[in-house]
Amino acid sequence: MATKTIKKIGNGAFLPLPAATLQELNLRVGDEVNVMTDNGRLVVRAMNDDYVKTRNAATRMVKRYRRTLFMLGREGDAE
Repeated sequence: MATKTIKKIGNGAFLPLPAATLQELNLRVGDEVNVMTDNGRLVVRAMNDDYVKTRNAATRMVKRYRRTLFMLGREGDAE
């Protein structure tokens, strides 16, 4: 386990990760990760390629059918 210092960058912060940790997780600079807390612990997980593809497809679908989805939502309110 390595001890690291959280550093300031603009209005946010970053936590430098050791190269060995990146290699062990098969991560590179620029990769997306999922960051969450669990019982006071910071948990960082590599993003699953299938999840990223599904999320991107859903985002494209919502952009393309935004008006239709809005109208369908309004029909549900009438009941």
